[in-house]
Amino acid sequence: YMSDSTDLEVTKENSSEQEEKLKKQFDFYGYGIMKENKLVEFLNKDEAIIYNMLINNATAGNIEIETESGEIISFGIENITSSYDFKFSKQDTLDRIVIKMKFKSNFYEIYNEDDPTKESKIDEYQKSQEKEVKKQIEKILTKSQQLNLDILNVEETLKLKHPYKYKNIKNIFKNEYKDLKFDVQVETKIERTYDVIKTHK
Repeated sequence: YMSDSTDLEVTKENSSEQEEKLKKQFDFYGYGIMKENKLVEFLNKDEAIIYNMLINNATAGNIEIETESGEIISFGIENITSSYDFKFSKQDTLDRIVIKMKFKSNFYEIYNEDDPTKESKIDEYQKSQEKEVKKQIEKILTKSQQLNLDILNVEETLKLKHPYKYKNIKNIFKNEYKDLKFDVQVETKIERTYDVIKTHK
């Protein structure tokens, strides 16, 4: 993967300076996806945030949701963990891959929403967060399967968790990754319901 910046300047900087520059571009722009040494697709900044969550490379972030009344609420998220479970058929073929993402969140900013800390509202916000993050994960999966590229490194996780079963099915990641079934599960818990910044439009 590389930065999606296409204007990399050639300079006489030493390698550590160039590395630092590239790292900043990664953080700001997102990711580029390479296939056979060619840049074939991008993950934009928002997709890169979800990608980092999926590979357990994010400790915190934020998410905005739209309420049933059309208002926007911003949440800080933390304690992000992603895991991968593998479901096999009786013949030890890979049936599906379950992606589980969990995180905790708290209110950051609210626009005009009345009594946002009611239990029914909390349930609504949690479901909205889960739905939004699931949608974004599925979008990244769609990109990766259209390219037939395991950008989440699922194969390596399978190899570590089920080394014997992996030996029999390792070729699917090269030839049939695009046809694998994924089941995305997102679970969130809103922890703080105080110190809310309420803003009027």
